[in-house]
Amino acid sequence: MDHTGVTRHMFDANDAEALAKPEERFTDSKGHLLAHSTPTCLIFGAPSDGGMAYQIQRYPTELIDVLRLTAGERVVIRPVLPQDRELLNAFFHGLSADARCSRFMHPVSELSSELLRQFTQVDYANHVALVAEVFVDGCEVVIGEARYARAADVSSAEFAVSVADSWQGNGLAKLLLGRLERFASEAGVRQITAETFASNKKMLGVAAKAGFKISASLGAPGVMRLVKRLAPLQQRPK
Repeated sequence: MDHTGVTRHMFDANDAEALAKPEERFTDSKGHLLAHSTPTCLIFGAPSDGGMAYQIQRYPTELIDVLRLTAGERVVIRPVLPQDRELLNAFFHGLSADARCSRFMHPVSELSSELLRQFTQVDYANHVALVAEVFVDGCEVVIGEARYARAADVSSAEFAVSVADSWQGNGLAKLLLGRLERFASEAGVRQITAETFASNKKMLGVAAKAGFKISASLGAPGVMRLVKRLAPLQQRPK
């Protein structure tokens, strides 16, 4: 039990193996598959639904991990899928007003349908997104999210990391950011940046320990700019 009184699900190797097969894992309320594969892409969404299918070239299973936090809790890290709309919406609703304001750099009370679409329909080329989750009473609960999006100059990307209030201070933000950095470097990104409020001491602390250069953002009082150069890493086999 943690201080909230919720028992954390204990993951094993089978959890990661199941999560690595989204086309087998995600079904609709009638048990129909919501994802299927072709020789060149993974397609989400049933054509019979009348909606446009969402396609990605590959689901980055190498980003799936089962890890232990500093306090001993075990958490699954995995790439976001289109079926995660409700999970992410619940995560953002669970953040404090201050945390949501820090995440979006302005007050946010509700996520629009379009923003949820952008957050969950991720191409894993120009936009990469991860969630950290635990299981509570057999249900997935997102406790953190991290993503980066390439700028017009594809060698640069802007990142964001957010962790549920009750899960902060246990190293999760550092772990999520580290995974983003590694994947970005392998994908050819040479610089990652972000902006945060000067009052966001926790994020500034994480960034400082991760080697980011921190400076005042020009023309935006009370905002700090985070910048880090990434060294090239050998790409993983596709």
